[in-house]
Amino acid sequence: MLSTRSSGSLLLACALAVLIPSVHAHEEHTHHGSVGEHGESTPSYVDPPTISSDGQLKDSYYLWPEERFFLYSHIALMVVAWVFILPVGLSLGLSRSRLYYPSQVAFLGSNFLGLAASVIYNGRTPDLYPNNSHHKMGWVIMGLLTLHTLMGIFSFSINPVAFEGSENRSEYVPLYTIGEDDEQEAKEALASPRRNSGDSGLGAERLSSSEHSVEAGNQRQLHREEQLGSISRPLYAGQVGAFFQHYCPYMFNTTIMKVNAALFSIMLRLLPIIGFVLITTGVVVFTGIFVGPNVLNGLAHTIKGGIFFWYGVFCFGRWLGAFSEFGWAWNIKPESHSKWINHIPTCEMIESSLILFYGTVDVFLEHLAAWGHSWTHMDLEHESIAILFFGGGLCGVMLESKMVRNLLSQNAGDQAASDRQSQGPMTSYNLLPGLVIFLLGKSIGAHHQSSSLSVTLHTQWGQFLSYAGILRTATYILHYISPVKSTAPSRPPTEVVASFCLMAGGLIFMLSNKDTVAGFEKYDYQGSFVFTLIVALTAFLMGWITVFMAVKGWGIRRLRRSPQL
Repeated sequence: MLSTRSSGSLLLACALAVLIPSVHAHEEHTHHGSVGEHGESTPSYVDPPTISSDGQLKDSYYLWPEERFFLYSHIALMVVAWVFILPVGLSLGLSRSRLYYPSQVAFLGSNFLGLAASVIYNGRTPDLYPNNSHHKMGWVIMGLLTLHTLMGIFSFSINPVAFEGSENRSEYVPLYTIGEDDEQEAKEALASPRRNSGDSGLGAERLSSSEHSVEAGNQRQLHREEQLGSISRPLYAGQVGAFFQHYCPYMFNTTIMKVNAALFSIMLRLLPIIGFVLITTGVVVFTGIFVGPNVLNGLAHTIKGGIFFWYGVFCFGRWLGAFSEFGWAWNIKPESHSKWINHIPTCEMIESSLILFYGTVDVFLEHLAAWGHSWTHMDLEHESIAILFFGGGLCGVMLESKMVRNLLSQNAGDQAASDRQSQGPMTSYNLLPGLVIFLLGKSIGAHHQSSSLSVTLHTQWGQFLSYAGILRTATYILHYISPVKSTAPSRPPTEVVASFCLMAGGLIFMLSNKDTVAGFEKYDYQGSFVFTLIVALTAFLMGWITVFMAVKGWGIRRLRRSPQL
């Protein structure tokens, strides 16, 4: 129920695709050899990096003493908008509640105020992080948010039946209904007097056959909206809908309606990841890290740690009941009239496919930072991890393939088993994704590092990932002993802790880059401090995600109890 039409592949793949630009883009810098091990070339820009190779802090927005009010105002407004207002608005939007409008206005307003504070601050301070991506990204995202809001207004105003309406739903008149005859009758009925719900019944004989046709068309409209996801033929309501109908009649084309609804839905579900990228790049620019020869190191830790964090969010959402219609909430996949839902693969197939994709790409990119230089033992170690992902992902994909299972049954000479396997199992017991995560954590926990603090941080997130792999195995053991027999989410307790470990491990992974470790050492931060900070933050985020899901459930229940046409 995080989203009724999104999938785990979209969520995790977008985490990889969107996080790539999360590191600054200096126009000129040179890298030689592997990160932090080869080459000492100096970047060509004038301002030195915030943290030099000896761990000394340089000028940064974090240290700049002037105009702190506007800086802190920008940070506070953006955190309030993206961490607190957005989740509430997202849950209301996914539950199709009319309360989505006020939350969207508050979210957009907070962003505009935060952007104004940053403009004032940048105008009164020197550019301490030249050509960074955070400033450029802010303007692009603000444009996307404005466009998304306009798309939402258009969708809500011309299709109010798909969302929670008021008591005056009887006032909504369909511009287009299922049949052409009904469409013409509906248009003719625009000027016809409508019976108010509070009438005593006098004048009922005045109802024309045209009005009866309109009511019948409304019922058919609702039925078709249930089949097509509430994006079939548009309706309009109020002055906003009348404005679109009068000045933009071409917008009522069915194809345009479907495209607008699809884009609005996709953007709505991508907003949390966009906010994560925006906050991450803001921290990078604020502290002045990821410059010079440590760019690739910071990039790798940010992307990979972010992926594990969002994977943990995804797993926790599954435990809360999200994606139950896909059979991903540790439940039996319910029957559906939707063809695309019936063709959605198992969650284990999605996880194995992403692991395979990562391993395939990383096999060729692992030595990119040291291109033209000899391979070191650390390069080979990283390449082995990439091959682990490739092999484990490939094996997991094949085990989830119905064709492969059928062929394996043929080898066993059991035709009856072959017939059963061709229909697909009720639940999957594919341990490969959890095994790959467990082995990655064990490998990283023993990885050589340049400082004791770095060793501590890598050990921490390596252990978290190992625990997640063990707990995922325990989940399958529980389901093997007591198979799932219901379409309702089963909520195995082991998955809650596994989600926590993935989220916390991903965040510590992000913090274990060279520049951040150098800053921690400069201020004498211990590994226990980082550990306590991250587990507290993870617990808070899991609680907030639970609130988000509860608000969405409240919106759906409120919608079901609202009066119908």
